[in-house]
Amino acid sequence: MDAFYASVEQRDDPRLRGKPVIVAWRATRSVVCAASFEARSFGVRSAMPTVQAQRLKMSPTIRETVR
Repeated sequence: MDAFYASVEQRDDPRLRGKPVIVAWRATRSVVCAASFEARSFGVRSAMPTVQAQRLKMSPTIRETVR
């Protein structure tokens, strides 16, 4: 389930296919809700702080979750 919501984002937006995608809030204390397999290969995991995920050597696309 870790990659499910990220896979849905990639399915809905073909430009995201093959790129690291993170589903999270854009806030200081947010955590990763889902990460695509491409993002997971860089070490991103669910429940990881979003700030920490952004520091990894990649330029992820962050899709915001609905509040």
